[in-house]
Amino acid sequence: MCIRDSHPTTQECSAIDYMIHTLDYAAALLTNTKYFPSRASIPPSSLKYMTSLVRRLYRLFAPVSYTHLRAHETSLHLVCRLLLEKKK
Repeated sequence: MCIRDSHPTTQECSAIDYMIHTLDYAAALLTNTKYFPSRASIPPSSLKYMTSLVRRLYRLFAPVSYTHLRAHETSLHLVCRLLLEKKK
C-alpha cells in the first residue's frame, strides 16, 4: 500500500511509485526538525519513527541488492558464495 500523504485514502501504486514515495517520505522525515532536531543523536521520542523508517527502507532495498548481486555474479563468486553458505 502506498504511504504518500497526498492520497486521500490508502491505495495501491506501482512499484517505482512506491519506491519514490518511500524515499520522499524518508527524506521529509529525516529533515524534519520536529522529530530530529540534531544530526548527532536521535531523541527517545523519535525512535518509533526511526524504527519504522529503517524497516521500510530495508523492504525497499533488500530485494534490489539481492537481485543485483546475483545478476553480476561470476562463476568464481558463485563458488565462493556457495562455500560460505555451506559453512552456515
